[in-house]
Amino acid sequence: MEHTKIIDSKENLAAVSNILIHTDCEQCSSSVIFSIAIEGPEIFSVGMVTDLTSKDTDKFRDSNPVNTEDIISLHEFLENCNGDFKQIF
Repeated sequence: MEHTKIIDSKENLAAVSNILIHTDCEQCSSSVIFSIAIEGPEIFSVGMVTDLTSKDTDKFRDSNPVNTEDIISLHEFLENCNGDFKQIF
């Protein structure tokens, strides 16, 4: 049995709709996120396998996006890291 939910949906005045859907498969334990864009009569869809659970999508939906400074900070951290992540965490 699959568990599917709409994570986000948007519609604008130009008859364009965007829908983000997450689905979990209890049988194989895999998850997929689909992005569907509807522009008038045209429908575009992209899907990707993910390790995000349905709960994760709720958690991250309203979080701030990663920005350039976040990436630079992570790069600097890893550059100065000795690789002992056990000690760090």
